[in-house]
Amino acid sequence: MRPTIPLLLFAALSCTSSSAESFGTGASEFRSYRTWDAAAVHSTLIDHSLKAGHSLRGHTQLEDGSWLMEQATLDAHGRLVRAEFDRGGPCADHATHIVLDAASGTIEVSSPVMYTRWSVPTDLPWVPVGLMGAQNMATPVSMTIALRSAQAERAARLVDVDHLSSATIMSDQLLVSDTETTVVLGDDYADVEDNLPVRLHLAGLGRDLDAHDPDLTAAWARLRCKNTEEGTAL
Repeated sequence: MRPTIPLLLFAALSCTSSSAESFGTGASEFRSYRTWDAAAVHSTLIDHSLKAGHSLRGHTQLEDGSWLMEQATLDAHGRLVRAEFDRGGPCADHATHIVLDAASGTIEVSSPVMYTRWSVPTDLPWVPVGLMGAQNMATPVSMTIALRSAQAERAARLVDVDHLSSATIMSDQLLVSDTETTVVLGDDYADVEDNLPVRLHLAGLGRDLDAHDPDLTAAWARLRCKNTEEGTAL
């Protein structure tokens, strides 16, 4: 049985006031992604416009039950300001909390068995990688951060959370614009339409993660919020 804890966490997040705005009309975009096989990988992306930038939120769950929840704030130029990530294994074992504070240049990683904090230069936009640990795969949120960072500056700083390191990369190594726009992050890459990923090619999994039925998924989230408020469990 797949663990339901991260899914319930995401549903709870979707029922907050800010999430309700994200699922509404206006300057918000919602994408739902999955692989097209029996052992499916699921992911979501919410891009919500703010007065001075964008708020990104997402949830990814792999077939083995590993999961990642992401929240990130970008400024008006597309640079990462702050991001928080929570990841865990099957049945929510060994949950890890990660904070990237690009405004102050600090990163914190904490879990039941470890805590570390280190500094990273803030001269360039930050692009987080290594968020899924050993899985070493990109997500729709991290691809979107990479896309906006490459659009903002001629170079960016890759922040590898898994290896506690950072490195400078030129923006044309992240963003390839020919007849179509492609974002490259490590061994993974994503096709882009309307400034958001529509298909992720995940090298480590040997699969594609495609956007699908975003309106139906958003409607399900709104229905769950409504039933939760009325005290009815779905």
